[in-house]
Amino acid sequence: MANSGWYPDPSSRHQFRYFDGNEWTGHVSDNATQSWDDFVVPSNIPQESSNSLGYQASPVPKFSQTPELKMGRIARSMRLMKVSLNLAGGQPGLFVVPIVSGLAQVVIVGIGLLILWNTRIQATDPYGFHRTHIAVIGYVAMAAAIVFSTYVNVVGRGIISDRAYATLQGSRRSNSDALSDCLAHSHKLFGWAIYSTVVRLLMNQLRRFGFAGAILDRIGQVAWSLVTLFVIPVILFESVGPTQAVKRSAHLIRERWGEGLAGTGVVGIVFMLLAMPLVLLAVLAGIVFTPLGIAVAILGFVGLMTVASVVSAVYNTVLYHYARSGSL
Repeated sequence: MANSGWYPDPSSRHQFRYFDGNEWTGHVSDNATQSWDDFVVPSNIPQESSNSLGYQASPVPKFSQTPELKMGRIARSMRLMKVSLNLAGGQPGLFVVPIVSGLAQVVIVGIGLLILWNTRIQATDPYGFHRTHIAVIGYVAMAAAIVFSTYVNVVGRGIISDRAYATLQGSRRSNSDALSDCLAHSHKLFGWAIYSTVVRLLMNQLRRFGFAGAILDRIGQVAWSLVTLFVIPVILFESVGPTQAVKRSAHLIRERWGEGLAGTGVVGIVFMLLAMPLVLLAVLAGIVFTPLGIAVAILGFVGLMTVASVVSAVYNTVLYHYARSGSL
């Protein structure tokens, strides 16, 4: 059996690949720069004579020695959530992103609805009844608005993900730096916006089949959200297209589905716990002065959605980093 170390990549995809003494790992290196590649390499064992000929690289930790891997899924999820909360709390600028993104989405959808409303056609059927139809251009405009709104949301989450990932790598990035990174991958992110919109709209069609269809739609939406949990980080940090990103995300989530579900559940539970006192506060404010109660409810809801959006995006990125590297 060969010793652990760097050897010429048997898949020929990279210059060197790390052999841990038992099997090939995803750690690869090109021109003294290390990266990760999950491509399944041949199972042949490297020969000592084919070593890296003096190539030096920083040590690669074996996954089996990573302390986090010894934890249970729930404990590990709590650990990852703690890291996510600390990371989000240390970068207040992240909370601006979902607010700006949300406002942009409202404007885009509003324009789509306005066009839809103004493309109504009044007609009288053969029986003398007045009917209202929507011109094709109205449906096209609304569909475009939904896609562009989704794209804005994707870019917003991409900005948060980019900054979170940079922090995990030991560097700092501003919102504008992260936006530049997202725009550099804009065609792929826009492709993902179209992809996800079409899939979700097709799933929504299941609701036409009554209660059973609604349940299937809900299950499908949850499963789709879980499978595509890492799509945005994969597009940004592995530079692949939407289809390949979905496959890659599904591959990673098979190993980390427990943490993915637990993290989503924790965000949801925290959101509900924070919402209860907010509802009470809004009701009390409404008793004193109704507009004040409405204002408290709206502002509180926006604040909760902002926090939930940031924490969710950061957690997904932290979990992606952990799933990819095996450590934090």
